[in-house]
Amino acid sequence: MKTNNSILFSIHNIYKDLTSSERKVADYILKNPLDVTDITIEILSEYCKTSISTVSRFTKKLNLENFYQLKLLIAKEFINPSKINSSNIENLDFNNLQTYSDIATINANILFKSIEEFDEERFEKVISSLSQKKNIYLFAMGTSGTLAVEAWNKFTRLGVKCFFTLDFHSQLLQASILDENDVAIIFSHSGINKDILNLVDTIKKTGAHTIGITNFSKTPFETSVDICLSFFNSYNIQNELTGLVSRVPLLLVIEAIYKTLGTKFYNEKLKDSYKEIFNKRSI
Repeated sequence: MKTNNSILFSIHNIYKDLTSSERKVADYILKNPLDVTDITIEILSEYCKTSISTVSRFTKKLNLENFYQLKLLIAKEFINPSKINSSNIENLDFNNLQTYSDIATINANILFKSIEEFDEERFEKVISSLSQKKNIYLFAMGTSGTLAVEAWNKFTRLGVKCFFTLDFHSQLLQASILDENDVAIIFSHSGINKDILNLVDTIKKTGAHTIGITNFSKTPFETSVDICLSFFNSYNIQNELTGLVSRVPLLLVIEAIYKTLGTKFYNEKLKDSYKEIFNKRSI
């Protein structure tokens, strides 16, 4: 883009020239800008009840190359609003061999920042809750679903009764039937997604304990759950938390929970059981 105006301002400028389907995309982005940074083009098209090609045409009308570029601009605007420079995004060379090094450096910086913000007291409360409850239920939507899948794999290996379904409508049904013997872990990248906040309200009515895992502090999500592990103040962080980098701190905390719970749950019986399964599957 050839202007220093915000991307949301640009959307407003072209709104009158959009088709009815493209306006659905514009309306969703204007109402949920930060959520867009954490979803795929396929998911956005589903939310807007339109097609992937419509979203692509919408990004072209903003003079952007693709949906990924749009997500970068939105992330830059919300996470580091004082340093918006859309010309930098336009000039990115996505085929440059330097890309790998840049991504690795950003992820390393994010990890070191997450160590500084780590709340040991909250982490201990999370471990205590998970150790005392009978069942663990995982909830997430969009790309955060990959975090829940990773957590399910880790916790199940410990012999913990852990449940997760990728379909969000099924998650809503599951959320309504929990009880005080259950603990719910809810993942949210932004901490402001309305659907996730409604889901938390549903869970809390059942008496189940709620644990939130998110990137950003001081959000409605953080205050809605019983315990929340968060890492960054969205107005201070200097790098765009999109793509892989948005999930790195959350994957790290899943691994930390897994290692800590392992000292409580893992035993020789489980070890022998997994060894037997592995031997049956191996040639």
